[in-house]
Amino acid sequence: MRRSLGRGVAALDRAALSLRRWSWLIRSSTKAAMGTSFSSAAEGASVLSGGEEASAEFVKRHDAFIFDCDGVLWHGARGIEGAREAILSLRASGRKVLFVTNNSTKAREDYVQTFRERLDLEVRQEDVIAASWAAAAYLKQCSDPRASKPKIMLIGMSGLTKELSFAGYEVLGGPAFNGKTVEDLERELDFEHLDEDVGTVVTGLDKDLNYYKVAMAAAYVQKGCLFVASNTDATLPMKPNGTFGPGAGLSSAAVLNTAGRDAVDAVAGKPSALLGATVCETFGLDPSRYVARRGHGASWSMFRCRAGVLATMC
Repeated sequence: MRRSLGRGVAALDRAALSLRRWSWLIRSSTKAAMGTSFSSAAEGASVLSGGEEASAEFVKRHDAFIFDCDGVLWHGARGIEGAREAILSLRASGRKVLFVTNNSTKAREDYVQTFRERLDLEVRQEDVIAASWAAAAYLKQCSDPRASKPKIMLIGMSGLTKELSFAGYEVLGGPAFNGKTVEDLERELDFEHLDEDVGTVVTGLDKDLNYYKVAMAAAYVQKGCLFVASNTDATLPMKPNGTFGPGAGLSSAAVLNTAGRDAVDAVAGKPSALLGATVCETFGLDPSRYVARRGHGASWSMFRCRAGVLATMC
């Protein structure tokens, strides 16, 4: 028993050391890439800037960690030094490690290969919380009767198409509408004869967004369908030097403006509290306490779990 306890303490110490080193490297790489400081919040200060004892205590009193991907695990296609070691150390200490991303262009199964390529790390798709999955998971748990209808009108890419299909929905739109034209719209859009089996409109990042997609999705929203956005990020980082392009919010904003709506019914991804509720429901966590702390380039969120506290670094 004593030997087992000793191994457990050693694993905690290694996890704490790896997490401290990785946190320092994230701060350094973020400063270099974005020209901003990476300051920790009060709840995360013990890991980001505290001593070894405080770091070990921080790891000890948390049962699971959820990490963002872009800017935390990797910049572009390049893994951040120390990320792999920290994750492996946390796993070895018995902590559950999950990963969250607002990227709705990929399904969870796609991220398995991404982790191999960028971090040489094996992950299960069940451990990835992608915005595409979050949208599908929310709809399956949603009590709104519109979410139980079998078809979804989608503005989005293959990630959303896959996850919604995995959840049992028939997806209309998405990549299938990439080549649609205004002439097609004039022939095919009839407000009086929209598909009655469509209960929800879902929007996400769509790099092939076109007039047809926006008009068709807006027609279903005007008809009264549930409107769910995978996320409403206004911009998308294109390069580490600060170059940005339009984010998933472009799709939802276009549909809202066309349909004459002020807001979507639900946002499935970050930073919506709905994501925390969906994760807690799916993984059996108890969200009886939620505290968010934000710094420049980082935020810390806490969920109280059945066995302790879940720390989230995004």
